[in-house]
Amino acid sequence: MPIGDSMTAGPYYRIPLVRAVTEARCPVDFVGTFTGVGVAESDEDAELDLDHQAVGGATSTQIRAQIGGWMEENQPDVALVYLGTNDFYNDVERDMTIQNLESIIEDLRSGNRGVTILLAQIMPSVDVEDGVAALNAEIGLLAERRATSASKIEVVNMATGVEVDTDLVDGVHPNEQQSEEMANRWAGALREVIGDRCPL
Repeated sequence: MPIGDSMTAGPYYRIPLVRAVTEARCPVDFVGTFTGVGVAESDEDAELDLDHQAVGGATSTQIRAQIGGWMEENQPDVALVYLGTNDFYNDVERDMTIQNLESIIEDLRSGNRGVTILLAQIMPSVDVEDGVAALNAEIGLLAERRATSASKIEVVNMATGVEVDTDLVDGVHPNEQQSEEMANRWAGALREVIGDRCPL
């Protein structure tokens, strides 16, 4: 089952998530035009399937502009989508973020009509906590509005319980413990999609 993910090119949740999927022997192939985590890998992680479609620092507008080309190379059965944080620091208005997410959903479906989309409600970030809460509410509504029987959209809540001062290393990116928690939340959502074939 091809799975694509989009958050950041850094390590964060990717290594613990891929490690968990690998250890559970899930029938999963992570796909994307990039590989690795942007930092030196440890020996024990060097053989992990670290293909992905994440671009560090990218806004939802930038991903929207590029995803059509990416879909020509990979058509995931499940897409992990975590976008919006960078929008707050690059003057992308909330309405535009939602429009971009809608367009990205349609591009994913253009490659695979039955794609399941795991759409993250993002973590709070320094100085934009209220804006993130408002965006996350709209992401929930977007998922309800755009889900179909053929192509489900499952919301993955990455926001609840996250404290900017203690769980983020710089007010934006998760520390090691929060990265593990993110991996657990993605894994829980994947378990619902893949079922008994993936005992995460």
